Amino acid sequence: MSRWLRGAAVGLGLMLVVGNACARPLRVAYTHWFACVPLGIAEDRKFWRDAGLQVELRDYQTNQEVVAALKDGEVDIGYAMIADWVDVALGGAPVTIIGETDWSDGGDKLLLRKGATLAGLKGSPIAVAVRGSAVMLFLRESLRRENLSVSDFPIVEVPDAENGLKLFTEEKLQAVVSNEPWASRIEKAGAAIVATTADFPGVAPEGFAARRGQVDDATLKSFFSVWFRAVAFLRDPANQRAVAEIASVYAFAGAEAITPADVAGYARTTPVHDAATALRHNDLANGNARQLIQRFTVLMRLQGGRPLGEADLAKFFQLEPLREVAAQAAGGATPAMASAK
Repeated sequence: MSRWLRGAAVGLGLMLVVGNACARPLRVAYTHWFACVPLGIAEDRKFWRDAGLQVELRDYQTNQEVVAALKDGEVDIGYAMIADWVDVALGGAPVTIIGETDWSDGGDKLLLRKGATLAGLKGSPIAVAVRGSAVMLFLRESLRRENLSVSDFPIVEVPDAENGLKLFTEEKLQAVVSNEPWASRIEKAGAAIVATTADFPGVAPEGFAARRGQVDDATLKSFFSVWFRAVAFLRDPANQRAVAEIASVYAFAGAEAITPADVAGYARTTPVHDAATALRHNDLANGNARQLIQRFTVLMRLQGGRPLGEADLAKFFQLEPLREVAAQAAGGATPAMASAK
């Protein structure tokens, strides 16, 4: 069951035109995560209104709920791990990946109970929020570094982060893949960090997907224009106190008191792409989008899935609206020029 941030008040008075002036607001789904703070900034600072958009932000408790909401047409755009969106598209859902907006660069962690080792826990369960390709890509790299494989461990899903913390505290779990702020809490409860996404740059890209046919390119360009304006606000050190207040309400929904120091820390472990970085990474020829596709094809082969080529996965990406906006925001370079660099 989804929980809308600040109830029905979110998005009231904001009017997004999707196709015509009488259309409903653009519905955007997200979860508690620092990289989603630009959505709250755009709302708080009225950037949507300035752009003539009507947006309704919908805050969900779990990634699974966001994915389900987009699959079912409950929302028009959703934020999750890019690999999760590939999973959904491969499953036949009418979704299109519209942009990588950040990396988990240390924000996701593999944690073991202090004193334990991966080799010693072989055969014991590893808990994950969702047994999807996004987590598997990170977990596979982490285990391979220790000469182990995913097949050496039962993988159990614990979608609710609070419950994952509780199970670890009760010593019912010995190994967990978690993200901030929950990873730090598990660490305080007696865990040691074995690996983070910072160890494998680009392995855990995150971003948006849209439900095919519900959002046109003009709306996507407007959406990303506001997004990059909000990202610039987020990345300005002078705004850390304001960002902390906005994050407390819009991203973490009271789960923890966010301070300016927290903002600086989260910005390091979950760097949100500025326009220039987004332009480089959202490139199916040379950017991280292609690297993800390459990693994904290897993972599918190892898991015994159907054979997939890069072209099979590239068709799920529609990056041109973001690239056009990012090029303009980054100083006028054209998408073609950026791709050629």
